[in-house]
Amino acid sequence: MVRKRATYANVVATLALFIALGGSSYAAIVVTGKNVKDSSLTTKDVKNRSLLKADFKTGQIPAGPRGITGTAGANGAAGAAGAPGAPGAPGAPGSQGAPGVSGYQRVPSAPIANPQNTQKSGTATCPAGKKVLGGGAETGGVFGQDVYDSYPATDSSWRVHITNTGPDATFTVYAICGIVL
Repeated sequence: MVRKRATYANVVATLALFIALGGSSYAAIVVTGKNVKDSSLTTKDVKNRSLLKADFKTGQIPAGPRGITGTAGANGAAGAAGAPGAPGAPGAPGSQGAPGVSGYQRVPSAPIANPQNTQKSGTATCPAGKKVLGGGAETGGVFGQDVYDSYPATDSSWRVHITNTGPDATFTVYAICGIVL
């Protein structure tokens, strides 16, 4: 049987339902962070996964586990050259070198007369104990005197032949001498 009138129990139950549902909706709309006392909320009061990183101060969120190593990046450009290093320590003394030449000396002959249209030879000789290393002649710049040949005559002397097609002149023979060790 259906009643057309509301009973007291139905009215109270409906009113209690509206208060219960409306009260939480009212709290969700009206209650903000300014209305909550510091340190009054606990873990039970916060819905899981509802907070963001921005809701925490730096250092409050612990680091997660280390991720896998990524692939290596490309090589960078070459760097600038570094400053020169300090000089190294002196090396050990070298071994004895090969024997050489000492006592270098340039020995001239006496001036040699060379009349026009003649060929003359002259010799310069090294002092005792020295060997001839080279030689030559000086014609004094007179036109027509030409060196025919120039060579070592012995181990200690140098010889030169000069042909003169110019005016009468003189020339000097030189021997380069030294002690060969």
